[in-house]
Amino acid sequence: MSTTTITGTINGVNNTALANKWITFRLVQLGTDSGATATVAQSVDSVQTDANGDFSIDVWNNGDSGKTSVLEITIDGSKPESVIIPAGTASIELWDLIENEQADNGTSEQLPVVSELFLRKSNNLSDVSNKVTASQNLDLEVGVDVQAHSAILDATTASFTTAKDTAISTNATNISGNATGIGYNLTGITINATDIATNATNIALKAPIASPTFTGTVNTSATGIDFNPGVAGNGGELSWNNTEKTLNLVTGSDNVTIQIGQEVVLYCRNTTGVQMTDGQVVKVVGSQGNNPTIALAQADTVANARGVIGVATQIIPNNSNGFISLIGKVRDLTLDSGTYAEGDLVYLSDTVAGAITRVRPDIGVEIGRVIATSTGGNNAGVLEVSINSEVAVHELEQELLPLIALKAPLASPNFTNSASIDGDTILAINAIGVDVQQHSSILDDTTASFTTAIALAITDNSAKVTYPSADSTKLAGYSPIAIITEATTARSLALTDIGAYIRLTNAASCTITLPANATVAWASETEPPTIYFRVAAAGIPTLSNAGVTVNDPLGVIASLAEGSNFELQWVASDVWDII
Repeated sequence: MSTTTITGTINGVNNTALANKWITFRLVQLGTDSGATATVAQSVDSVQTDANGDFSIDVWNNGDSGKTSVLEITIDGSKPESVIIPAGTASIELWDLIENEQADNGTSEQLPVVSELFLRKSNNLSDVSNKVTASQNLDLEVGVDVQAHSAILDATTASFTTAKDTAISTNATNISGNATGIGYNLTGITINATDIATNATNIALKAPIASPTFTGTVNTSATGIDFNPGVAGNGGELSWNNTEKTLNLVTGSDNVTIQIGQEVVLYCRNTTGVQMTDGQVVKVVGSQGNNPTIALAQADTVANARGVIGVATQIIPNNSNGFISLIGKVRDLTLDSGTYAEGDLVYLSDTVAGAITRVRPDIGVEIGRVIATSTGGNNAGVLEVSINSEVAVHELEQELLPLIALKAPLASPNFTNSASIDGDTILAINAIGVDVQQHSSILDDTTASFTTAIALAITDNSAKVTYPSADSTKLAGYSPIAIITEATTARSLALTDIGAYIRLTNAASCTITLPANATVAWASETEPPTIYFRVAAAGIPTLSNAGVTVNDPLGVIASLAEGSNFELQWVASDVWDII
């Protein structure tokens, strides 16, 4: 016998799947199947939905019967539906069967066989379920195909229609006259259009943006603008922050929101092998995929402290990208009030990588100030990031202190006559205990044989020890640390700037010109030249280095801010490093 597979999913009114729901299929009258030479009795079969609300059942589908039978379908708790399975259908969805194969001749060519599905002649079509649809199907829709009854039309006389014809004729004459007037107006409009085009050209010449082009979709609302609509979680929303008095820009990266104009951030990549947390101090160590790669910084060595750029403002898993705050507030930090106070200046820790401390280490890297503290281990703390690295100053101290010690003068010299000191010449000053020996009874008892033995031992050791002589020309012409205040907006470097500490104090940007070796003989110096700088005012300097290669892999110049330090280190002829 021929069968059809009926499948489907049963959902509740809340659109969730109904599990264990019974669906009953009842043949409401006898059926015949000539192909199977069988008679199908009125019978019932049922199926129950699984956990996902799905079911499947095979039922007899009239087969080769010459007599159409109706199948009544009842879902537990619902009103029965009467359908006729279309001939030759191997499988069908339950919704399709109910919607399109009703046994009321709605969408099927098969005739209904249940008496309640017929219209009763005695009702004179009053039992039509939708009279409007029926009239449309018969091309008898009132107001569209036929005129609705009107008492006014019933009372209309021939004289009335004649009067209306006259009025219409008069109106036609007036319309013709108006058409002529419209023609005149069109001419005026054409002239005005020419004037408008001329004005538009003039306006375009004055417009700040001649031809603005928007390539994406921008949604606006009462709360802000969405430059990335329809893409949930990818950011692009711009709205007003009344607390910070600026615009919020949602980045779509771990709920990071940037306060425009009050924060400077950099999108970096963590390749350290471990996750970075919100509030850790980082430095740039390389690049990958057009993003700087970062690692945790620590002030235990110059190498670990150099290149600090900012503080992580989100959790950044390994091999993932995230934002680093170079300037601005980092929120949601644990800054316990028992350890920190509002306004505290904090530094890069020399004991814990990526951490901060209130105690300045020997290698000082200022991270910023505590704006708000937290209590009880919560994350209400806020840190205002403003990096001020003194790594270069520390390096300078380590290089110059030994040189200064070689040339250090006497603590309190007292010259009564003119004298000069040159090279390693020793100035003898008759001060007891300093230049002459304090009297000692032990020395009085020292014998010649003892001093002879000591002299021989000293001579023997002297042959094994060499003493480098101080180079009196090494610092000739300038002091070990010359502090120079540069208050202008331009400075061209010269040999006299070698070893100097130049403070840029102009509120405007200062252009630092680094001449080539052909102009200034840097390569002729005995020691590789080094020049130190401090940005002592709001003016951020720029570097002019025509003909000179300047290596700045960490972007030191681009990240300078008021209070920053940096140095220029000669490497080779017309090649310098920025540190």
